[in-house]
Amino acid sequence: MTPVDLPPEILPLVVMYPEVHYRFRALPISRYFIRQPEIIADAPHRIEPGQPLPVLLVIKDADRFPVLLQGVNLDIQGKDTYYTHHVNFGQEMVSTHWWHHIEWVDLPDEAPCEWTITPTWRIQLRGKYRAVGTDNLAGLSHKPLQVFQASDPLPRKEGWVFGDFHVHTAYTEDQIEFGAPLPAYPALGKAMGLSFVFASDHSYDLDDVPGSFTEADPNLIRFKQMQREIVQLNAEKSGEFVFIPGYELSAANSRGKNVHLLLVNQKDFLPGSGDSAERWLHRKAELTISEALAQMKKETLAVAAHPKMKAPLLERLLLGRGHWGKSDLEHESLFGLQVWNGGSGKDFQRGLKIWTKGLLEGKRWKLLAGSDAHGNFNRYRQVGIPMLYLTESDRQLFGKVRTGIRIRERLDLAGIMSALREDLSLVTDGPFAELSLKRINNNSISVNIAASSSSEFGELEVVKLFWGAEGEPQERIHLCHEDVGGYDFSIETEIPKPKGYVRIEVQTNKGCLCLTNPEFIEVQSQ
Repeated sequence: MTPVDLPPEILPLVVMYPEVHYRFRALPISRYFIRQPEIIADAPHRIEPGQPLPVLLVIKDADRFPVLLQGVNLDIQGKDTYYTHHVNFGQEMVSTHWWHHIEWVDLPDEAPCEWTITPTWRIQLRGKYRAVGTDNLAGLSHKPLQVFQASDPLPRKEGWVFGDFHVHTAYTEDQIEFGAPLPAYPALGKAMGLSFVFASDHSYDLDDVPGSFTEADPNLIRFKQMQREIVQLNAEKSGEFVFIPGYELSAANSRGKNVHLLLVNQKDFLPGSGDSAERWLHRKAELTISEALAQMKKETLAVAAHPKMKAPLLERLLLGRGHWGKSDLEHESLFGLQVWNGGSGKDFQRGLKIWTKGLLEGKRWKLLAGSDAHGNFNRYRQVGIPMLYLTESDRQLFGKVRTGIRIRERLDLAGIMSALREDLSLVTDGPFAELSLKRINNNSISVNIAASSSSEFGELEVVKLFWGAEGEPQERIHLCHEDVGGYDFSIETEIPKPKGYVRIEVQTNKGCLCLTNPEFIEVQSQ
């Protein structure tokens, strides 16, 4: 429960670990300020069958508030098991800006099982011993972590990999938020069944002097350090997990409002600080969308981030944020739309309409899904109203919605980028779907449809095949099976028109969705 019941349309859209030590200089009062470092335990909300559980332990700002860390007790409760896992650090003095540790716990196999993990930190602060629960953030529940141990892996076919296409790392760090350390993503992500993430930190954080929220760094030390760390981790995890480099650029739309553009695999830095709140009443972006697209590298893919997410009132007033308009989406260089941004509410539905309308206008946009999580593996904790209160939820978690890609090459950055451009892809929060095309003759195309799910995500309920073509007023449902039942479905059908595109939508009886990106039917010359 929050202290003030305000409508969501005026609240910030930030979804992250909350920064609790920043206070306004003119009025240094904050209801959630603590004279302790931020102390947070986190864990994936689900793990694949046979995977150990990685528990992420984070301490931030201990350079300001040093602590003596003795250990962390993890009380672990399953269906038939209860025990305590002890993590001992002796008498480790933590006095750095960032500290983290990943503890691996071998859970007994009770799948499917919802495990309850209750952390207790044992620390000494200013000479006094203290016990801290899941976190020490003021006003939050500090409730245990909940981890689902799956009995079946994520539904997929061989050759498919899944990832979160919008995450923030520790290089996103400002007045109200910070993300998780980069090494946490392959550890926790792989346990969840993921193989890649797009590290999309804010452009206005990447150009700050290390240790400052507001001072611009002409040498771009933070940005370059992030790039080096991603290269190093990709080398260490080659064949297992991939970081896609790039960032989330703040750029001006056609009305001069700040919107977010994902520059995927962009190695050079472009400035974007219009909605950073680093300078009071400074809300003008350095670049327009057109200018940013003109400066991006050839290997970069440009994606509109949450294009139809309506910015809350406070963000519109204070940060000058807006949304992607029709003219903003006309740029030929735009590769795709990250419509699924954690939730599947009105913003998602509006985004889908824009996407399908664009396909009928001849666009070949890829649909992408990401959580926009700043850590938040088990639940998100966020600033509700700056300086007034924090809030938390179990929505918009890392890896809850996923982008799936069929990859035929090695699992590395080059292979992921090639597959993203050229091969099949989909978005899902559970079920899987794949289609394959085979030309029968110049007048007919055979389409093979395969869909699958699991008990975790529900039985297949609806499978639809959509057909569309440039110039058509709307898509047509070529095939619709309702009340499918079971966890596997396949069918073959024919498309009588050898042009346009086809795509699949799948829904389960638990409300989980899968949407494939379109497969285009190329017209053969006579």
